[in-house]
Amino acid sequence: MATFSRTTFDAASYLAFRPSYPRWVHDKVLAYHFGRSPSSSASSQLAVDLGCGPGISTLSLLPHFSRVIGVDPSSKMVDAAVTPDTPNLPSNLIPDPADGPTGQLGQIEYRQGYSESLDFLQDGSVDLITAGQAAHWFDYPSFWREATRVVRPGGSVCLYGYPDFFLPEFPSTRSLLNKFALKDGAAPGSPKLNAVDEQPEKVDSIGAYWEQPGRSIVNAGLSPVPFPFTYPEMASHWDEGSAFKRTFSTTGLPKEHHWSSWPPPTTHPLTASLPDEVASEFTGKQESATMDKHLDWSQLASYLRTWSATHTYLSEHPNEKADVVDRFVQQLKQAVTRENGGNEVEQLHLRWPLCFVMVQKKSV
Repeated sequence: MATFSRTTFDAASYLAFRPSYPRWVHDKVLAYHFGRSPSSSASSQLAVDLGCGPGISTLSLLPHFSRVIGVDPSSKMVDAAVTPDTPNLPSNLIPDPADGPTGQLGQIEYRQGYSESLDFLQDGSVDLITAGQAAHWFDYPSFWREATRVVRPGGSVCLYGYPDFFLPEFPSTRSLLNKFALKDGAAPGSPKLNAVDEQPEKVDSIGAYWEQPGRSIVNAGLSPVPFPFTYPEMASHWDEGSAFKRTFSTTGLPKEHHWSSWPPPTTHPLTASLPDEVASEFTGKQESATMDKHLDWSQLASYLRTWSATHTYLSEHPNEKADVVDRFVQQLKQAVTRENGGNEVEQLHLRWPLCFVMVQKKSV
């Protein structure tokens, strides 16, 4: 997307303050692709991580594939992308060779490019395509056309992303967060958040500054992403029975705060035809499968400044004495203090819903 390609965008802050995907996310992707425990599977040849950003999710593929390519449209992201040899790499990002079947890491490379134009890849050469927090920007007919060309028979496409965070210990702040992040503060399919003004104070919003329709797609939990078999010219190549969408990581979020536009939660029946051991990864309560980060107030402000909408807002309002992030963080701090019985909180627990879109190509 355009914002992340601007020379003023801070890719280092993106890496430092954005959430990183917990191991369970990668384990579920690998279980879906391999059909069993990835550590007991034969090594695959090539995985491609689209919209890879600074490589937060790309590294996790290295124990399981002999070659991994991260692709991102932003040269700044590609330049900042991490490898296993990057100094001071956070321990949770370091891939463990023992996780894979060969006990070795594959080769990694990064390329500037687009999901809709993968000319550097040969037909039928890719075992797995992933995209973390990127698929909402794809041009779907063009992307699925390229995926149909490059994914081998039996290969997989696993897309995942996260809508806006919530504070599980302070659920009443959800409306305040929506006022800041969403245009008009409206949360589709969540009537309490639309009709009841739990925090009546004015909040300066960055909601109008998101690039669309991408932001609306990720906030809908990737539900609007079409499957490739919805296109007649590609339908014969893809296994409709393998396809599903799912929402994880909502523990602590009141049900009335769930958006009806999100994919079904894991407690709903799974319609895809998967082996039992794979289906179990995507069904049941899955209460421990959460994506979390703990930030102090300064770090929260830094995280909010990695949002593309915030970056655009600040670029268009360069002379504000207290910028929109500082103002909102102060309001949120006051709301948290109220909900915490008047006691200030030094560190916040953030949690993001995590949504999957999964499909496999037919074996023959």
